[in-house]
Amino acid sequence: MVDFINEVEEELRKDQYNELLRKWGPFLAAGAIALVLGTAAFEYMGSKNDRVAKSSSISYFEAYDKFDAGDIDAAKNDFVAISDASRPGYAGLSLMQAAAIELDKGNTAEAVRLLDQSAEKFSHPRHAHLAKLKAAYILMDQGQYDDVSARIAPLTESGAPYEHLAQELAGFVALEQGDIRTARSKFALLARGVDVAPGVQNRADQMLAITPSLRSEPSETEPDTELPATDGEDIQAPEPASPDSEEQ
Repeated sequence: MVDFINEVEEELRKDQYNELLRKWGPFLAAGAIALVLGTAAFEYMGSKNDRVAKSSSISYFEAYDKFDAGDIDAAKNDFVAISDASRPGYAGLSLMQAAAIELDKGNTAEAVRLLDQSAEKFSHPRHAHLAKLKAAYILMDQGQYDDVSARIAPLTESGAPYEHLAQELAGFVALEQGDIRTARSKFALLARGVDVAPGVQNRADQMLAITPSLRSEPSETEPDTELPATDGEDIQAPEPASPDSEEQ
């Protein structure tokens, strides 16, 4: 009797299992297939990214070998071509190398253009800011101070990757434009800043020491030292008394 009951229970369990399988089986199968396909796609993309990165690395160093060998134009063309087919890191770096080549040739406008493209390619803010700062240095050398000020404004914000270098450049721009108060403020803050890199801090301190206009701020209440004139006649300062007259 017990065996019969066990067999009945076993059959009931089989019927319940078959019912569940008929109801949920298609969904379970679809989920399993999706999992397999997703894993395969992930592995494929990872493998593809590795291949792209490896190919970009090889192409980059081949272009650099051409540069070292003196084939400058071919190297520049290769660097630009790499930027079109590579991931953000190599793309931005290749454009920076192309910009350096153009700068060495004296093509400053083209160098700035390539650096601007480089900043757009980079995905990491630190790398993008570096490209923008390099372009600003070139424009500073060309005397395009208004353009430099506009470009470095976001680079001088607190916490920016190259905040202090950008602040230093802003100080030089202000000095060149005759804004002594702003220049003095920039260099003084850099010279006293506790988190400023030693190189920037030393340069700021030297600028304050060797630039006459930055050494001290003129007093706004300092009286006029010129003597007033009346009726068109110059008032002469009295001659100092001689020692003999004072004794008398």
